[in-house]
Amino acid sequence: MKKTLFIFFFVIFFLSFVLVSLIWMLNRPVNTVGEPMLFRVNKNETAYVIVNHLASKKVIRSAYFLRFLIWLWGTDGDIKYGSFLLSPAESTISVYHTLLNGTGVVLQKITLKEGWTAKKMAKEFSRLFLFTTTDFLMQVHNTNALRKYGLPYTNAEGFLFPDTYFFSRDNTSTQIVQYLVDSFFRVLADMHISANTFSSKDFYDKIKLASIVEREYASPDDAPLIASVFINRLRANMKLQSCATIVYIVTEELGKGHPTRLFFSDLEYDSLYNTYLYKGLPPTPISNAGEVALRAAFFPASTDYWFFVLKGKDAKRHYFSRSGSEHLEAALKYLKDPS
Repeated sequence: MKKTLFIFFFVIFFLSFVLVSLIWMLNRPVNTVGEPMLFRVNKNETAYVIVNHLASKKVIRSAYFLRFLIWLWGTDGDIKYGSFLLSPAESTISVYHTLLNGTGVVLQKITLKEGWTAKKMAKEFSRLFLFTTTDFLMQVHNTNALRKYGLPYTNAEGFLFPDTYFFSRDNTSTQIVQYLVDSFFRVLADMHISANTFSSKDFYDKIKLASIVEREYASPDDAPLIASVFINRLRANMKLQSCATIVYIVTEELGKGHPTRLFFSDLEYDSLYNTYLYKGLPPTPISNAGEVALRAAFFPASTDYWFFVLKGKDAKRHYFSRSGSEHLEAALKYLKDPS
Protein backbone atom coordinates (compact mmCIF):
# COMPACT_ATOMS: atom_id res chain seq x y z
CA MET A 1 0.00 0.00 0.00
CA LYS A 2 2.82 2.38 0.93
CA LYS A 3 4.63 1.50 -2.28
CA THR A 4 1.51 2.21 -4.33
CA LEU A 5 1.02 5.61 -2.65
CA PHE A 6 4.67 6.43 -3.19
CA ILE A 7 4.42 5.59 -6.87
CA PHE A 8 1.19 7.58 -7.16
CA PHE A 9 2.63 10.74 -5.58
CA PHE A 10 5.85 10.32 -7.52
CA VAL A 11 3.91 10.19 -10.79
CA ILE A 12 1.88 13.25 -9.75
CA PHE A 13 5.05 15.10 -8.78
CA PHE A 14 6.79 14.07 -11.98
CA LEU A 15 3.87 15.11 -14.19
CA SER A 16 3.56 18.43 -12.33
CA PHE A 17 7.29 19.02 -12.77
CA VAL A 18 7.04 18.23 -16.47
CA LEU A 19 3.99 20.51 -16.87
CA VAL A 20 5.61 23.42 -15.01
CA SER A 21 8.83 22.95 -16.96
CA LEU A 22 6.89 22.88 -20.24
CA ILE A 23 4.96 26.05 -19.33
CA TRP A 24 8.19 27.76 -18.26
CA MET A 25 9.87 26.77 -21.51
CA LEU A 26 6.99 27.83 -23.77
CA ASN A 27 6.49 31.08 -21.87
CA ARG A 28 10.14 32.14 -22.11
CA PRO A 29 11.00 35.15 -24.34
CA VAL A 30 12.11 34.29 -27.84
CA ASN A 31 15.11 36.57 -27.58
CA THR A 32 16.06 38.46 -24.41
CA VAL A 33 17.89 41.13 -26.39
CA GLY A 34 15.38 41.38 -29.22
CA GLU A 35 14.30 44.79 -30.54
CA PRO A 36 10.66 45.88 -30.13
CA MET A 37 8.59 45.66 -33.30
CA LEU A 38 5.33 47.16 -34.50
CA PHE A 39 2.62 44.49 -34.60
CA ARG A 40 -0.78 45.25 -36.08
CA VAL A 41 -4.05 43.56 -35.09
CA ASN A 42 -6.82 44.24 -37.59
CA LYS A 43 -10.42 44.74 -36.56
CA ASN A 44 -12.45 41.49 -36.57
CA GLU A 45 -9.26 39.40 -36.94
CA THR A 46 -9.65 36.02 -35.21
CA ALA A 47 -7.45 34.95 -32.31
CA TYR A 48 -6.23 32.01 -34.40
CA VAL A 49 -4.91 34.34 -37.12
CA ILE A 50 -3.41 36.77 -34.58
CA VAL A 51 -1.56 33.97 -32.75
CA ASN A 52 -0.18 32.55 -36.00
CA HIS A 53 1.12 36.01 -36.97
CA LEU A 54 2.80 36.39 -33.58
CA ALA A 55 4.52 33.05 -33.97
CA SER A 56 5.57 33.70 -37.59
CA LYS A 57 7.14 37.02 -36.57
CA LYS A 58 8.88 35.22 -33.68
CA VAL A 59 7.27 37.38 -31.01
CA ILE A 60 6.24 34.22 -29.12
CA ARG A 61 7.74 30.72 -28.92
CA SER A 62 4.61 28.66 -29.43
CA ALA A 63 1.28 29.40 -31.09
CA TYR A 64 -0.16 26.31 -29.37
CA PHE A 65 0.68 27.63 -25.91
CA LEU A 66 -0.95 31.02 -26.51
CA ARG A 67 -4.02 29.37 -28.03
CA PHE A 68 -4.22 27.22 -24.90
CA LEU A 69 -4.13 30.34 -22.68
CA ILE A 70 -6.87 32.01 -24.75
CA TRP A 71 -9.00 28.86 -24.50
CA LEU A 72 -8.28 28.41 -20.78
CA TRP A 73 -9.36 31.95 -19.86
CA GLY A 74 -12.11 32.17 -22.48
CA THR A 75 -10.77 35.36 -24.05
CA ASP A 76 -11.23 34.51 -27.71
CA GLY A 77 -12.60 37.74 -29.23
CA ASP A 78 -11.33 39.96 -26.39
CA ILE A 79 -8.00 40.90 -27.97
CA LYS A 80 -7.87 44.63 -28.75
CA TYR A 81 -7.18 45.77 -32.29
CA GLY A 82 -4.64 48.42 -33.21
CA SER A 83 -0.90 48.83 -33.61
CA PHE A 84 1.14 47.42 -30.72
CA LEU A 85 4.79 47.76 -29.81
CA LEU A 86 5.78 44.19 -28.88
CA SER A 87 9.15 42.74 -28.05
CA PRO A 88 10.52 39.18 -28.40
CA ALA A 89 12.18 39.89 -25.03
CA GLU A 90 8.71 39.62 -23.40
CA SER A 91 7.22 36.39 -22.14
CA THR A 92 4.25 34.91 -23.97
CA ILE A 93 1.96 35.69 -21.03
CA SER A 94 3.18 39.31 -21.03
CA VAL A 95 2.46 39.63 -24.77
CA TYR A 96 -0.95 38.06 -24.19
CA HIS A 97 -1.87 40.56 -21.45
CA THR A 98 -0.65 43.47 -23.59
CA LEU A 99 -2.94 42.47 -26.45
CA LEU A 100 -5.81 41.74 -24.11
CA ASN A 101 -5.63 45.06 -22.20
CA GLY A 102 -4.56 47.28 -25.09
CA THR A 103 -1.73 48.72 -22.99
CA GLY A 104 0.79 48.55 -25.81
CA VAL A 105 -1.23 50.46 -28.41
CA VAL A 106 1.09 52.81 -30.28
CA LEU A 107 -0.02 56.44 -30.50
CA GLN A 108 0.86 58.58 -33.49
CA LYS A 109 1.88 62.18 -32.85
CA ILE A 110 0.42 64.81 -35.17
CA THR A 111 0.82 68.59 -35.04
CA LEU A 112 -1.93 70.73 -36.57
CA LYS A 113 -0.70 74.29 -37.01
CA GLU A 114 -2.71 77.41 -36.23
CA GLY A 115 -4.27 78.85 -39.35
CA TRP A 116 -4.47 75.55 -41.22
CA THR A 117 -7.64 74.81 -43.16
CA ALA A 118 -9.49 71.50 -42.95
CA LYS A 119 -7.95 70.53 -46.33
CA LYS A 120 -4.45 71.07 -44.98
CA MET A 121 -5.28 69.04 -41.87
CA ALA A 122 -6.77 66.29 -44.04
CA LYS A 123 -3.53 65.93 -46.01
CA GLU A 124 -1.50 65.61 -42.81
CA PHE A 125 -3.87 63.03 -41.35
CA SER A 126 -3.93 60.95 -44.54
CA ARG A 127 -0.12 60.91 -44.48
CA LEU A 128 0.00 59.45 -40.98
CA PHE A 129 -3.28 57.60 -40.49
CA LEU A 130 -5.41 54.95 -42.13
CA PHE A 131 -7.98 57.13 -43.88
CA THR A 132 -7.97 59.40 -46.92
CA THR A 133 -8.31 63.18 -47.23
CA THR A 134 -11.79 62.54 -48.65
CA ASP A 135 -12.79 60.55 -45.55
CA PHE A 136 -11.63 63.35 -43.26
CA LEU A 137 -13.31 66.15 -45.25
CA MET A 138 -16.55 64.16 -45.42
CA GLN A 139 -16.62 64.13 -41.63
CA VAL A 140 -15.78 67.85 -41.49
CA HIS A 141 -18.90 68.42 -43.61
CA ASN A 142 -20.93 66.00 -41.51
CA THR A 143 -23.09 68.14 -39.21
CA ASN A 144 -22.99 65.57 -36.37
CA ALA A 145 -19.78 66.99 -34.87
CA LEU A 146 -21.39 70.40 -34.29
CA ARG A 147 -24.91 69.13 -33.65
CA LYS A 148 -23.59 67.81 -30.33
CA TYR A 149 -23.27 71.46 -29.30
CA GLY A 150 -26.60 72.53 -30.76
CA LEU A 151 -25.01 74.45 -33.65
CA PRO A 152 -26.67 74.50 -37.10
CA TYR A 153 -23.60 75.22 -39.28
CA THR A 154 -23.02 73.11 -42.37
CA ASN A 155 -19.43 72.13 -41.62
CA ALA A 156 -16.80 72.14 -38.88
CA GLU A 157 -14.25 74.39 -40.60
CA GLY A 158 -13.12 76.88 -37.96
CA PHE A 159 -13.94 74.47 -35.11
CA LEU A 160 -10.99 72.06 -35.56
CA PHE A 161 -8.68 73.21 -32.81
CA PRO A 162 -5.01 73.29 -33.90
CA ASP A 163 -2.67 71.63 -31.42
CA THR A 164 -0.34 68.65 -31.03
CA TYR A 165 -2.30 65.43 -30.55
CA PHE A 166 -1.60 61.75 -30.00
CA PHE A 167 -4.06 59.37 -31.67
CA SER A 168 -4.08 55.66 -32.31
CA ARG A 169 -3.44 55.02 -35.99
CA ASP A 170 -6.70 53.07 -35.95
CA ASN A 171 -8.85 56.00 -34.85
CA THR A 172 -11.43 56.75 -37.53
CA SER A 173 -11.87 60.12 -39.23
CA THR A 174 -15.23 60.43 -37.45
CA GLN A 175 -13.63 60.00 -34.02
CA ILE A 176 -10.80 62.41 -34.78
CA VAL A 177 -12.97 65.21 -36.19
CA GLN A 178 -15.23 64.97 -33.14
CA TYR A 179 -12.19 65.09 -30.83
CA LEU A 180 -10.84 68.21 -32.58
CA VAL A 181 -14.24 69.90 -32.22
CA ASP A 182 -14.46 68.84 -28.56
CA SER A 183 -10.98 70.30 -28.00
CA PHE A 184 -12.13 73.58 -29.55
CA PHE A 185 -15.01 73.89 -27.11
CA ARG A 186 -12.82 72.92 -24.16
CA VAL A 187 -10.51 75.82 -25.03
CA LEU A 188 -13.48 78.20 -25.26
CA ALA A 189 -14.73 76.96 -21.89
CA ASP A 190 -11.30 77.67 -20.38
CA MET A 191 -11.69 81.23 -21.68
CA HIS A 192 -15.19 81.36 -20.11
CA ILE A 193 -16.85 81.57 -23.50
CA SER A 194 -20.09 79.72 -24.19
CA ALA A 195 -21.90 79.52 -27.52
CA ASN A 196 -25.19 79.65 -25.59
CA THR A 197 -24.62 83.30 -24.70
CA PHE A 198 -24.63 84.31 -28.39
CA SER A 199 -27.11 84.01 -31.20
CA SER A 200 -26.17 81.40 -33.78
CA LYS A 201 -25.15 84.13 -36.27
CA ASP A 202 -23.15 86.20 -33.79
CA PHE A 203 -21.24 83.18 -32.55
CA TYR A 204 -20.39 82.10 -36.09
CA ASP A 205 -19.29 85.64 -36.91
CA LYS A 206 -16.84 85.50 -34.01
CA ILE A 207 -15.37 82.27 -35.36
CA LYS A 208 -15.09 83.76 -38.86
CA LEU A 209 -13.38 86.84 -37.44
CA ALA A 210 -10.95 84.69 -35.44
CA SER A 211 -10.08 82.72 -38.60
CA ILE A 212 -9.13 85.96 -40.39
CA VAL A 213 -7.20 87.39 -37.44
CA GLU A 214 -5.29 84.11 -37.23
CA ARG A 215 -4.03 84.56 -40.78
CA GLU A 216 -3.23 88.26 -40.34
CA TYR A 217 -1.33 88.66 -37.07
CA ALA A 218 2.39 88.03 -36.64
CA SER A 219 2.76 89.09 -33.00
CA PRO A 220 0.18 87.96 -30.41
CA ASP A 221 0.12 91.53 -29.05
CA ASP A 222 -1.26 92.74 -32.39
CA ALA A 223 -4.12 90.23 -32.58
CA PRO A 224 -6.67 92.19 -30.42
CA LEU A 225 -5.81 95.38 -32.34
CA ILE A 226 -6.31 93.70 -35.71
CA ALA A 227 -9.65 92.35 -34.47
CA SER A 228 -10.64 95.89 -33.45
CA VAL A 229 -9.87 97.21 -36.96
CA PHE A 230 -12.13 94.62 -38.57
CA ILE A 231 -14.89 95.20 -36.02
CA ASN A 232 -14.75 98.96 -36.63
CA ARG A 233 -15.03 98.33 -40.36
CA LEU A 234 -17.95 95.93 -39.93
CA ARG A 235 -19.82 98.44 -37.79
CA ALA A 236 -19.24 101.16 -40.40
CA ASN A 237 -20.37 98.83 -43.22
CA MET A 238 -16.94 99.07 -44.83
CA LYS A 239 -15.18 96.31 -46.73
CA LEU A 240 -12.75 94.35 -44.56
CA GLN A 241 -10.11 94.26 -47.32
CA SER A 242 -8.25 91.37 -45.71
CA CYS A 243 -5.40 89.91 -47.76
CA ALA A 244 -5.87 86.65 -45.85
CA THR A 245 -9.20 86.09 -47.61
CA ILE A 246 -7.53 86.53 -51.00
CA VAL A 247 -4.88 83.95 -50.09
CA TYR A 248 -7.74 81.63 -49.08
CA ILE A 249 -9.31 82.03 -52.53
CA VAL A 250 -5.99 81.33 -54.27
CA THR A 251 -5.18 78.21 -52.26
CA GLU A 252 -8.60 76.75 -51.43
CA GLU A 253 -10.85 77.78 -54.32
CA LEU A 254 -8.33 78.00 -57.15
CA GLY A 255 -6.16 75.16 -55.85
CA LYS A 256 -2.88 77.02 -56.34
CA GLY A 257 0.15 77.14 -54.08
CA HIS A 258 0.50 79.71 -51.31
CA PRO A 259 1.40 83.01 -53.03
CA THR A 260 4.57 84.80 -51.98
CA ARG A 261 2.90 88.10 -52.82
CA LEU A 262 -0.46 89.37 -54.04
CA PHE A 263 -1.13 91.46 -57.14
CA PHE A 264 -3.98 93.86 -57.89
CA SER A 265 -5.39 91.26 -60.30
CA ASP A 266 -5.74 88.84 -57.37
CA LEU A 267 -8.06 91.30 -55.66
CA GLU A 268 -10.52 90.98 -58.56
CA TYR A 269 -11.40 87.28 -58.11
CA ASP A 270 -15.18 87.11 -57.99
CA SER A 271 -15.75 85.10 -54.83
CA LEU A 272 -17.89 85.64 -51.76
CA TYR A 273 -14.66 85.22 -49.80
CA ASN A 274 -13.18 88.29 -51.52
CA THR A 275 -13.43 90.97 -48.84
CA TYR A 276 -12.08 93.53 -51.30
CA LEU A 277 -15.22 93.06 -53.43
CA TYR A 278 -17.89 92.16 -50.89
CA LYS A 279 -18.74 93.76 -47.57
CA GLY A 280 -19.03 91.79 -44.37
CA LEU A 281 -17.46 88.54 -43.26
CA PRO A 282 -16.91 85.58 -45.63
CA PRO A 283 -19.51 82.79 -45.77
CA THR A 284 -17.46 80.43 -43.56
CA PRO A 285 -14.22 80.60 -41.54
CA ILE A 286 -11.07 80.69 -43.70
CA SER A 287 -8.89 78.81 -41.21
CA ASN A 288 -8.88 77.08 -37.86
CA ALA A 289 -7.78 79.62 -35.28
CA GLY A 290 -5.67 79.04 -32.21
CA GLU A 291 -6.21 80.46 -28.75
CA VAL A 292 -4.60 83.86 -29.45
CA ALA A 293 -6.85 84.65 -32.40
CA LEU A 294 -9.95 83.25 -30.68
CA ARG A 295 -9.31 85.39 -27.63
CA ALA A 296 -8.78 88.44 -29.86
CA ALA A 297 -12.08 87.86 -31.68
CA PHE A 298 -14.12 87.39 -28.50
CA PHE A 299 -12.24 90.03 -26.48
CA PRO A 300 -11.01 92.60 -29.03
CA ALA A 301 -9.28 95.83 -28.10
CA SER A 302 -11.38 99.00 -28.14
CA THR A 303 -9.69 101.36 -30.59
CA ASP A 304 -10.35 103.96 -33.26
CA TYR A 305 -8.02 102.24 -35.72
CA TRP A 306 -9.21 101.61 -39.26
CA PHE A 307 -6.07 100.38 -41.00
CA PHE A 308 -2.89 98.42 -40.33
CA VAL A 309 0.26 97.59 -42.24
CA LEU A 310 3.18 95.31 -41.44
CA LYS A 311 6.31 97.22 -40.45
CA GLY A 312 8.42 95.70 -43.21
CA LYS A 313 8.53 92.39 -45.05
CA ASP A 314 10.00 90.33 -42.21
CA ALA A 315 8.63 92.38 -39.32
CA LYS A 316 6.49 90.88 -36.55
CA ARG A 317 4.51 93.98 -35.62
CA HIS A 318 1.98 96.13 -37.47
CA TYR A 319 1.49 99.87 -37.61
CA PHE A 320 -2.10 100.91 -36.92
CA SER A 321 -3.66 104.04 -38.41
CA ARG A 322 -6.70 106.16 -37.64
CA SER A 323 -7.11 107.64 -41.13
CA GLY A 324 -6.53 106.77 -44.75
CA SER A 325 -3.87 109.42 -45.19
CA GLU A 326 -1.95 108.17 -42.13
CA HIS A 327 -2.20 104.62 -43.43
CA LEU A 328 -0.92 105.63 -46.89
CA GLU A 329 2.01 107.45 -45.33
CA ALA A 330 2.85 104.45 -43.14
CA ALA A 331 2.53 102.02 -46.06
CA LEU A 332 4.93 104.08 -48.18
CA LYS A 333 7.37 104.33 -45.30
CA TYR A 334 7.47 100.65 -44.41
CA LEU A 335 7.46 99.45 -48.00
CA LYS A 336 10.43 101.64 -48.82
CA ASP A 337 12.30 101.71 -45.51
CA PRO A 338 11.14 99.16 -42.90
CA SER A 339 13.52 100.60 -40.32
